[in-house]
Amino acid sequence: LVSYLKENNKITENGKILSGLDTSTSFSMNDIIGSRIDRLTENVRECAANASVLGMEFNLKVLSEMLKNPLSVEISVGYNNRIWEDVDELRYIFSHILIRDVIYNRMMSERLKKLHKIAAQAMEKTFSNNLDLYAEEIALHYERANMYEEALTFFNEAGYWHKELYHFSEAERNFKKALEIIEKNVVRDKASVIEANEGLASLYYKQARYEESELLHRRILTVREKQLGKEHPDTISSMNSLAEVLREQGKLSEAEPLFEKSLEIRKKVMGSEHPDTLTSINNLAFFYQIRSEYNRAEPLNKEALEISKKVLGREHHLTITLANNLAGLLSRKGRYEEAKLLFKETLEINQKIKGADHPDTAMSLNNLAGMYYMQGKIEESKQLFEKALGIREKILGSDHPLTVLTINNLGGIFYMTGKYDLAEIMFKKVLETKEKTHGTDHYETASILNNLASLYKIQGRYSEAEPLFRKALEINQKKFGEDHSSVALCLGGLAGFLIQTGKYEEAEPLQIRALNIYKKLVGPDHHSTGLAMINLASIYKAKGNYEEAEVLYKKTLDIHKKLWGLKHSSTVSLLNNLSDLYVIQKRNDEAEKMYRKALEIGEEVLEPNHPDISLILQGIAGILVEKGKFEDAELLFLKALKISREKLKDDHPRTRSILRGIITMYQKNENSVDENRYKNILAEIESR
Repeated sequence: LVSYLKENNKITENGKILSGLDTSTSFSMNDIIGSRIDRLTENVRECAANASVLGMEFNLKVLSEMLKNPLSVEISVGYNNRIWEDVDELRYIFSHILIRDVIYNRMMSERLKKLHKIAAQAMEKTFSNNLDLYAEEIALHYERANMYEEALTFFNEAGYWHKELYHFSEAERNFKKALEIIEKNVVRDKASVIEANEGLASLYYKQARYEESELLHRRILTVREKQLGKEHPDTISSMNSLAEVLREQGKLSEAEPLFEKSLEIRKKVMGSEHPDTLTSINNLAFFYQIRSEYNRAEPLNKEALEISKKVLGREHHLTITLANNLAGLLSRKGRYEEAKLLFKETLEINQKIKGADHPDTAMSLNNLAGMYYMQGKIEESKQLFEKALGIREKILGSDHPLTVLTINNLGGIFYMTGKYDLAEIMFKKVLETKEKTHGTDHYETASILNNLASLYKIQGRYSEAEPLFRKALEINQKKFGEDHSSVALCLGGLAGFLIQTGKYEEAEPLQIRALNIYKKLVGPDHHSTGLAMINLASIYKAKGNYEEAEVLYKKTLDIHKKLWGLKHSSTVSLLNNLSDLYVIQKRNDEAEKMYRKALEIGEEVLEPNHPDISLILQGIAGILVEKGKFEDAELLFLKALKISREKLKDDHPRTRSILRGIITMYQKNENSVDENRYKNILAEIESR
């Protein structure tokens, strides 16, 4: 308005109103702006009209392509008339949003459609080397030009691009725009229709929105089987994707035949060395890993990895995925050195190809950290988890499932090392996120409730632990029914709590039920079945049913031997449990022999100062005290104490237990000086 009055000599430069101005006149901003535009030459008006179609800000190269004119004169005139201003050498912006809107809204709809089509085509040509970045903007122009198939193509392209960059809200917006076009308009390109649905389904999978993903994948598979046939590569791709979604939801009996069928057809149609065939081999091998069928998984993993290295190269993303999965299998089998080489190789490749802050690099860090954790290399594990967490929070956000997984892993580290306050902070952070993203009654929320309850249990905070154990069980039973692995896990957690609080009669049927679920779902030789046997054995041990407890411990030992061999970290823990049972039964010679076997394996497969080593040393030392071998016992007790204070810290229950064992040893040896010294150490720790 001020500019208009100045241009028509109605006010001075200082804003003073001159005589002759009719202040009762109603000034319409549209009229004023329109008057300014109308005084421009036809070429400048045409330039402005095309620019308004591009938006508030416009690119000079695109505008020049639209008009097939370098536009140097028109841009200069518009600038001098304050229609637009320069942002930089190639970008201009309208001086006011009203100027752009008046120019745009004065045009008829048919002309606008034509100009939006020209704008889209000009952008395609101008940004041909970087279309992904401008795909959504091009799609919007085609949509406004009523060119729906072209718009659908570019919305899909924008969705996939954003998905790969973990821009989830932007990806979902574009895929939903594509589906909106499909619903409102007749689109002949069936491939683009499927592509939009598949893009959204894969996005939901990446976000762990599995139920929504499953619904879309089932719809896609049905359409492709009808349109393309059951052995078409795209149909098999949909079958494989559906199997993955089912696997993530624990629907293993539904997933297995889909994985097997997709592999069979891909080998037949595409050959054994095709990347899609290798993907199917990898998926089936990973499925076997989940079921602890490691001897079935390993040859498949190795076969696929060797072919992928030969056909695609060591740095291809599929080769990296295959190497990671094989490394995970080897670490589960206790073959840590082989696993470490593979994990480190994939980490170096990801850092080189994708950069230090890429989510795939974070995945490699997380995998290596998990292996170190299994080896008992707690500090190395913690550092890598923290590094992975930093990347995931920065790139994926604090609420992403992979970020939350890493926070949970760090909570497990703190739990393991007796840093319960820090563990509680981590677990509560995970719980808060899960409740926000999934709701209070979601099965993923139940999982962290179980973890938090276990933390409270070990701290003796029983009144806080019990309702969480029961709530987790209630959620999973409601979600999955009575015979699901998540239900079995919660039954075991609640049973463990009841054991610790001396409620053995209530605990026993719960643990038996958990054991039967595992036997039914994954068979008698699965490591989860073995874990349930160990927990049931601990109930029998506490009730004095030593023979039944021993039978279960030995059955579990057989499972471990079959799965991993004797030289595995889990075997160390199990031998220690069996030794404890022999001690209770006063079978000290057998107990000592078993402890020393556990120590021999532990020193080979675990790091020298692993916390489990301290537990074994404490057990042997206790037997030596009973045998009156005080000097030998003292050496082992002090070594156990050093490890425990270094790895688990002073406030951990194990450290206190070792101190009590040392005090008892000195009492029996009538060494009052050292007895009082360690009593003072224990008293000082307990007073903190």
